[in-house]
Amino acid sequence: MSGNQKETLFLLIMCSLFSILMIALGAGLFIAGNGYSDFKENAIPVTAVISKIETWVKSGNGIDESRIMHRVYVDYKFGGELYEGKIFNYYNSAMDKGDYVEILVGNDNPGEPIYTETNIMLYIGGGIFITTGLLLIVIIIISIKRKLTRKIEEEVGL
Repeated sequence: MSGNQKETLFLLIMCSLFSILMIALGAGLFIAGNGYSDFKENAIPVTAVISKIETWVKSGNGIDESRIMHRVYVDYKFGGELYEGKIFNYYNSAMDKGDYVEILVGNDNPGEPIYTETNIMLYIGGGIFITTGLLLIVIIIISIKRKLTRKIEEEVGL
């Protein structure tokens, strides 16, 4: 095997592993989305008020030097009990202190408010990962088929 063939084989193996990883991540997101759907069936929608929004700068890894991060805290009543300063797992730039947001609260753990549309984001992310992984596999198969076709043509003399 020549050096060029070894490099090509290594590249094909790495791309194959990467595509399998992408598909596995996508499947994991779909499974998480399904788990969230089960939670959502039993959860109770509650209106909460944003009590605090923390903002800080997170230093980057060289690609983007820094990112602005946010953490949202909400207060709400559930089951006759007041929950204050609970971390909310969602932020958007339109949010302000004092705004009302719809959350989901589970009977098993009412102190952990969940954003109502989390499963949609999981399904979209899963779909993107799976599609990317499948496209990489198709590209790898086409690449292998072209290389084999060229090799056969060279051997036959076409």
